[in-house]
Amino acid sequence: MLARFLQWVRRLLLRASALAALLLALCAPASLRASPGVSVDQYRPPAGGEDGMATQTPLVGPHLRLSLRFDLDYSRKPLVYETARGDADSTQLALVRDQLRLWLGASLSLFDRLLLFAGMPLDLLFQGSALGLQPTATGFGAGDLALGARGLLWGNEVFRLGVQLSLTVPTAAEARETPKVAGDSGVTVLPSLLSELNMGRVRLDLEAGLRLRRSVSLPAVQVSDQLLFAAALRLPLASERVWLSAEVFGSTLSADVGRRQTTMIEALLAAKVRVAEELLVGLAASKGLTRGYGVPELRSVLSFAWLPSLAPAPTAANAPAEPVGE
Repeated sequence: MLARFLQWVRRLLLRASALAALLLALCAPASLRASPGVSVDQYRPPAGGEDGMATQTPLVGPHLRLSLRFDLDYSRKPLVYETARGDADSTQLALVRDQLRLWLGASLSLFDRLLLFAGMPLDLLFQGSALGLQPTATGFGAGDLALGARGLLWGNEVFRLGVQLSLTVPTAAEARETPKVAGDSGVTVLPSLLSELNMGRVRLDLEAGLRLRRSVSLPAVQVSDQLLFAAALRLPLASERVWLSAEVFGSTLSADVGRRQTTMIEALLAAKVRVAEELLVGLAASKGLTRGYGVPELRSVLSFAWLPSLAPAPTAANAPAEPVGE
């Protein structure tokens, strides 16, 4: 039953995105679709400024609230070469040793129900060791542009449920002779189901989704459609001006669930502080629980989110009347 449902969802979403993919293929320069590639960075900052550090929530925010988010993401050895596949002790060198990525994101809330967002990553530091035709770091350059929307389906003070649909387009820097790892070689489509449960002092966020992409064969691994998952326990402190969270996020091939080379799981601890009414600062560190493609030994993230409101301020004419005593 689950397999049939996933197949139906996949066909529906691929048809819905076919026109966009066709237009992109026709209009994009040849350099953007020349070589195969799969992004080595498995971390994607959530679209909303008040989301977790790695886990999306159904929150969309009040009408006409803008969110500008800046994330610095550093990962250590997300891609290594092993002489004996599956044996971590046989690691010889780091194909990608250091990656420092700046994520630029913006979102806009509409009608308390819809969130539109866009994001663009830029690799400030991207270094590694070359080894034949193995994928390796490509230096300074752009990643894949992301666009999407989130909708709040239902919610109250205890439980919220939402859906999200995003896609990435292949704007990442190309490698000259090896597969590129700054981004994917084609359009990817990411539908997700989001939920949040308020359990008093603790909130539980759950995210489940798919990454639909064309199959790409790299020298040591083949990557195709993936199952995405994330979970977060978030604890608010100091009247919700401070949030502590423990999160787990990752993905695995939908056709071969649990395979070591293509199963990516990270555990993350984070703190987020509201330093001003419209400014949030977050700090997180994560460690890979598996050694799949793109899972680093260590990751650290520094996040800034500015959330101004574009709604007009109430004036004396439309402000609620003050009660008058006798």
